[in-house]
Amino acid sequence: MRTCAVLAQLLVAIAFVGSALGAEREARGHPPEPPRTGKFLSLHYGRVETEWMVEAAKRVDMMLFSASIQLTVPRAVREANPKALCLGYLNTLDFDGKDGGKHLDRPSMTAEWPEVNRKEDWFLHDDKGQRILCYLHDGYRERYAVDRTNPQLQRYLAGKAKEIVAAGYDGVFLDNFALELGFRRKDKYSGFPAGMTNARWQEGGRALLAAIKEAVGKDKLVVYNGLHGGASRQRSSFQTEGLSPFEAAMQAAEACDGGMWEGYFGWGGLTETTLRNTVDTIAAYNNRDKVTIALATGESQREANVRFCLYLLSLDGTRAYFSYVPNYKRIRWYPVFDTDLGKPAGDYELRDGVATRRFEKGFVLVNATDRAATVALPQPYQGRYAERLERAALPPKSGEILFDLSVKIEPPETVERSVEASGGPVNLMGQQRGNRTEGTMTLTIPADIPLKDIRAASLVFTINDWDQTGEGEIHLNGHRVDLPISRASNGRDYEFPPFPVSVEWLKAGESEVKFIYKATAGFIAKQVTLLLEVPHRRAEVGR
Repeated sequence: MRTCAVLAQLLVAIAFVGSALGAEREARGHPPEPPRTGKFLSLHYGRVETEWMVEAAKRVDMMLFSASIQLTVPRAVREANPKALCLGYLNTLDFDGKDGGKHLDRPSMTAEWPEVNRKEDWFLHDDKGQRILCYLHDGYRERYAVDRTNPQLQRYLAGKAKEIVAAGYDGVFLDNFALELGFRRKDKYSGFPAGMTNARWQEGGRALLAAIKEAVGKDKLVVYNGLHGGASRQRSSFQTEGLSPFEAAMQAAEACDGGMWEGYFGWGGLTETTLRNTVDTIAAYNNRDKVTIALATGESQREANVRFCLYLLSLDGTRAYFSYVPNYKRIRWYPVFDTDLGKPAGDYELRDGVATRRFEKGFVLVNATDRAATVALPQPYQGRYAERLERAALPPKSGEILFDLSVKIEPPETVERSVEASGGPVNLMGQQRGNRTEGTMTLTIPADIPLKDIRAASLVFTINDWDQTGEGEIHLNGHRVDLPISRASNGRDYEFPPFPVSVEWLKAGESEVKFIYKATAGFIAKQVTLLLEVPHRRAEVGR
């Protein structure tokens, strides 16, 4: 009888395991996925190919869709992973009047726009009585901001949310839900709402959340995008009354099921202050058993690693989700996401710009400073290559995950060694002919790495404003590196994905990376890292 009971329990566990492939995978006889600590989200805005959504469904725990395009949750997604929560998108900031509203969330507005357009009191107006336009900086000219304090508009949006859950979604995702009254950016908005105050805006937002929550019911989720406004416990400089962003975030939590932090450590960067504010705010939601979503975008494995480590600092309970994606249509999976550290064994600690946190099976560290740091560990741990460590060396702006010595790690045949360039940054911004048009950095390969042992090499560039063809040239020891441009670097620092280079281009000792200004506005090369794949020798790892 005992054997039968154990077998029955095992079959139940297999049938309902919350793995990335879900119940369909188990029914086909596939082994269950190994446990992992994190929970993950994918976004599928606009029209998205079904295979992209299915690919994501096999990996993640929550998915966001443009509900008015995906009228019902795609059957293929549910079959791939019936355990993944599916939320439908609903914009709360504006109506798009162009062609009846073809913005990503509202193609159905073609029929509804004529009626909505007559509701003049649903729209925000400036002191001249003109409707306020939003997202001008993105090229939109007919997106009209709405007055979320209007009770009729609140009921209308609540009705749209009810339609979404009736179509089979597990809840609604409310985009552009600002916790503070904004509209100060003249490049983004055509004006400031006449007669609107920060306190009234916040009260209207809470009333809107409450109306939507009541409409969809207690068993459906209502999650808003705008939690990032809760980082500060002080009001913004242009606000003189109302709640601080942090207080507004805590008030919003009472009326809904959670919030998303979009641009997670992307817009504000990683500093000791942003680490504390962001982690503390999200942790406060987690401690209230609210859904939290940490959303970052990019295509850098190093960036994915540090963002995931930051997420682990605030993780608590079972409703904290993480997402690091190249765009809002598909995902890219990184090995670090499969990490199993068990449950947190305490809160995070922050000392001298380095945050640490214990887990049942490991230890997480994040260096938020611009300098390298060495941390004495509270007990011996092992790194990703099974090396025993009593101290951890952290490069600037980096994160690391260590494991308990009881965790079995199979050392790989090769390991990755990184070399940071010296001599930077190289500023070639706004150069003119006849001025300094080139600059160099130096990569010094350690003496313990013979060139003959290097299996593969790649360069990681962090460049500001490398966004136009003909911007300049990059050379490694005289060999041209054809690094593609990226619109994501327009006016900002951008870490490019590792760019493979020939091992034959490297030199023993010092290698030169040269940046040459060619045309357009120029650029700033901030950092260069050389990644080397070398044979695994236990004595070398951790140097």
